[in-house]
Amino acid sequence: MKTKKINRPFKINYAPPPDKSISHRALIFLSIARGKAVIENLSNCEDVIRTKKALKKIGYKIIDKGNHCIVYGNPELRINRKMAIDCGESGTTIRLLSGLIAAISNKEILLKSKKSLTKRKMVNLKKALSKMNIKIKLKKEYPPIKILPSKIKDAICETKSAQVKSALLIAAIKSGKRITIKEKNETRTHSENILKYLGANLEKSKNKLTLKSSILKSKKIKVPGDLSSAIYFIAAAILNKGSKIEIKNTTLNKGRIGILRILKKMNAKINWLYTKNKMDDIGNISAKYSPKLKAIKINKNILYKMIDELPILALIATKAEGTTEIELIKELKNKESDRIKATLDILNRLKIKYRFKDNILKIKGPNKLNGGFKHNGFNDHRILMTLFIAGLFTDKPIEITNSRNLKKSYPEFIKDLKLLYKNH
Repeated sequence: MKTKKINRPFKINYAPPPDKSISHRALIFLSIARGKAVIENLSNCEDVIRTKKALKKIGYKIIDKGNHCIVYGNPELRINRKMAIDCGESGTTIRLLSGLIAAISNKEILLKSKKSLTKRKMVNLKKALSKMNIKIKLKKEYPPIKILPSKIKDAICETKSAQVKSALLIAAIKSGKRITIKEKNETRTHSENILKYLGANLEKSKNKLTLKSSILKSKKIKVPGDLSSAIYFIAAAILNKGSKIEIKNTTLNKGRIGILRILKKMNAKINWLYTKNKMDDIGNISAKYSPKLKAIKINKNILYKMIDELPILALIATKAEGTTEIELIKELKNKESDRIKATLDILNRLKIKYRFKDNILKIKGPNKLNGGFKHNGFNDHRILMTLFIAGLFTDKPIEITNSRNLKKSYPEFIKDLKLLYKNH
């Protein structure tokens, strides 16, 4: 598939797809809560479907009803037979289920993986869960994950990962144990927000979270739009002369809006406004063409709040005046691809002037974007979407050879991208 250059301004009201992170967590937490509840606007991406299928295989009852589903909570459910569960390529599924299964299974359970997930290290997950006396085995450092029957105990843990944090919280809530989690850099807080919404006994300070024995009570959850998907369309509006985008009802979780804060510092014309919501931080975003983007220095600590956005940030930086400096973090290497390597490859293909040394990426701008090449996006949905947005501005089209992986997080991406050409 070849990208298409955009030559006219667009002004659109854009509805991003349902948030993937919240969809995973809503399915799991309502499955272990007491009572029946509806999830509205559940994501239909491949990763979330993996979690839903896994929960059904374990024995939880989930009924699909078009664009929503009904979850029949079963806090007493136990696994009393060996089984293998296919997590596909979903890192969220395999990590969160590790915590759940460890707490409810009397038998050895195997969590299988495919393709990119087989190359994603799970050492940090194993180390954190071991603090709770949870016994898991890896294939060296990687999936599949074998979960052994374990006697879970109270624990104090540290982690830099929102998914590992969620696995710990799930294991604690299901086993009735107390967990205290310390974070040097606060990550997305969807799990603790949903837990509090469902009645968990949870205390939180600036960098410490404590969950005590609790009973969850089911409530309706309406999943907001996904900021991690919307950011590609925000980038298109910021970079395209005369363009404007309005987005309503999307997640503005404080662990997710690092990219918005960075764009604001770069002089992008972007604003966001919180709306009332009992479950999580949700609101509206507006952004428009920003002809005077400026380069800034970006500290690594904020990257924990924008772990998926490095590639699109690097693309935006190519149009900023001056030299943007980004201090990178090693966690970027353990995603669907090595996102540091993938981002540098994109910059090379676009013929962008940059320097990478001592884990600091320096991008000099503004630059013309050169196309005329083929790319498979390293089979990474975030890299693929970045290439499609780059193709809006390249002198020649980019031929993308594997767009199927967009289904992992955003099945409607190509359809929504066409809105930029239709709404002038």
